[in-house]
Amino acid sequence: YKINFVQAFMTMCALNEVKGMGVIMDIKNLYELVILAQDLTTANLESKGFSSKSLTKLVNDGKLERYKRGYYIFNDIKGLYNYGNLLLEEGNLIKAKICFLRCLEIDALDIKVNKKLFDLELKFKNFEEAFSYLDIIYDKDYKNRKLYNTYLFLFSFILDLPMDYKNIVNNLTIDDLDINISNSLFRDIIIEDIYYQRFSKAITKIQSLHDNNKILDLLYRVRYEEKQEIININDLINKGKIEELILLLEQKKIKNSSFYNYVLVIAREIVNVKETKIVPKKIERPIKNLKEALLAHDYERALTIVINNDKSNNLNSNTLYLLLNVLIKEIKRDYWKDILNKVQEDGLVILGEMNKEEIKRALERFKDIPYISFMLLGENDNILVLRYYSENKKFNYEDILNNSFAAYHNFQYKECIEYLRILGGRANVLPANYAKLGFAYAKINNYELAKKYLFVANELNKKFGINCSNEELLKSLETQDEEFVHKALQRVKKPF
Repeated sequence: YKINFVQAFMTMCALNEVKGMGVIMDIKNLYELVILAQDLTTANLESKGFSSKSLTKLVNDGKLERYKRGYYIFNDIKGLYNYGNLLLEEGNLIKAKICFLRCLEIDALDIKVNKKLFDLELKFKNFEEAFSYLDIIYDKDYKNRKLYNTYLFLFSFILDLPMDYKNIVNNLTIDDLDINISNSLFRDIIIEDIYYQRFSKAITKIQSLHDNNKILDLLYRVRYEEKQEIININDLINKGKIEELILLLEQKKIKNSSFYNYVLVIAREIVNVKETKIVPKKIERPIKNLKEALLAHDYERALTIVINNDKSNNLNSNTLYLLLNVLIKEIKRDYWKDILNKVQEDGLVILGEMNKEEIKRALERFKDIPYISFMLLGENDNILVLRYYSENKKFNYEDILNNSFAAYHNFQYKECIEYLRILGGRANVLPANYAKLGFAYAKINNYELAKKYLFVANELNKKFGINCSNEELLKSLETQDEEFVHKALQRVKKPF
């Protein structure tokens, strides 16, 4: 404080008056004109007490430059910068900011001025503007690079940084960070909290030091953004949008955060169980913490740990609690029963790409169910398709085809589907039968089933070497646009 006072006093003395050539003038009046962005005309300067001799003195000193009769250009960036510092000492932050902005009009790349404006914008919580000044000083003020790395790291949580800076942030280590705190023990602890995204703890420690650190406001904003993000994440979980959650987290910088990494691990496990219908085997071993419980796939134990560690008294806002409940529910769900119901309802279920062991286990589940038949598609026979097999053996193949043809052309699409579904689970059904079902479902706007049947038709065509494809119609179905689908149905060759 003593040093600041002495500097302020010396600056004030220097600004108070300038003597020379028998001229005494109040230089602050000149800076005031500059701050107010008034034209530096002879008339304006004389109204502020400057005589022709004092103006000559300012020109000779290089503070002003005549560029035409009665008009001057201001060049005294050093004096204006010092005046801005005096305004800061007086607590006049807004005016000081304007003063420093006028300095930038003289030299936009002046490091000292950009640093002052960076600090001021942080005080005003104008973080986008603060970053624009950091962009200028980051490379030039190399001795403070670690401090600016810390700012960059925090800005990355609230701003969409340019790619060059994103790459810098992604490669930062804890040794690349620093903060302006004299207490070395606390400094190291706080840097660690920031790096591992424990922002609330970092704020508490800085406050305990009664340190009005410039980084504090930025930490508050980061913590606010984090809380808003948690609300959004919880909303995605409650709405069952786990794939969207994974995409969000994969785009986010989470490598240093154990919390977000736990969220991503659990979310991926939910999707994995949903898609493969395979529950990861629990590993029996002693468990001390959440990490060990997740590694052992002991999700019941993980849930207990989360509940015991919760301090919010509101588990419904606890992201890990919500996610683990979803995962445990998925694990306990009887997927195979759901699949059997779906086969009967839709006529087929495509289980997707599976390895040989997964296919074997799936077929074991269905081997004694009479109304289920299956086929393997794909280049490697790794796509398992379950089909509904009608046990009605008393039907005439030709009659069914004729009746389905008539129903389709009489716009009786649901009746057409009923006929064709009788053939759906037969071992020797031609690809065209699935294509017909795809067309009929498209006609009644059931685009999801239309896509499934057309996909099967395409795969069977490839398998049997038949030169026929329904790719155009499939692409139209992806748009979910009824008019687009209708036009595609008119253009493509009908399987009927």
